[in-house]
Amino acid sequence: MEVRVDSYVEELDGERELINRAYSVFVALDENEQPAEVPQLILETQQEKDEWEAGKRRRELRVQRAKDGI
Repeated sequence: MEVRVDSYVEELDGERELINRAYSVFVALDENEQPAEVPQLILETQQEKDEWEAGKRRRELRVQRAKDGI
């Protein structure tokens, strides 16, 4: 599972500005501490579908970088 974390700075007037975005990856474990499947998300909006595709690309990049020893 990939979770996006956005960080903002908020001015005294209430205006917020995005200052950082990070993605954390988590793995669900079963009772034997082995990777377990979780129910797939139901993607409803185009934005959700776009985020899903971007996440797939990030995963492919992580896998390739691991193979390359990076």
